[in-house]
Amino acid sequence: MLATPGFVEMAWKAPIYLIAAGLGVEVERVNGTLDRELTDRDIEVAFGTVKAGTCRGRAHPGPDIHCAMTLGAAEGHGAGHAAMVATAMRVVNAIPYVVDAAPGLLSSLDIPTTLPRHAFD
Repeated sequence: MLATPGFVEMAWKAPIYLIAAGLGVEVERVNGTLDRELTDRDIEVAFGTVKAGTCRGRAHPGPDIHCAMTLGAAEGHGAGHAAMVATAMRVVNAIPYVVDAAPGLLSSLDIPTTLPRHAFD
């Protein structure tokens, strides 16, 4: 699916426009490319093993944006688990604000940024 022309742009367009709206800036365009390369070693990830000699993908939203985030282990099952926890944290910590909000649609810009209490205890 990633190799489908326009897929990378479609996948990243909404979050990029949401970030731009939060910053009060306008996006001129979203360009995407997909580079593929063969791994020279087995890599353990959350969904299993990427075997040596098989393909892994790397998507690029463009030269002007680079985002890297590491929580927990950088490789193996721990890396996938930490990414899922990071995604869920925002949703779980937003529950009180969503419950208190007026009826209607909300975006991340309508909810305060929350920090989990005792996350690093």
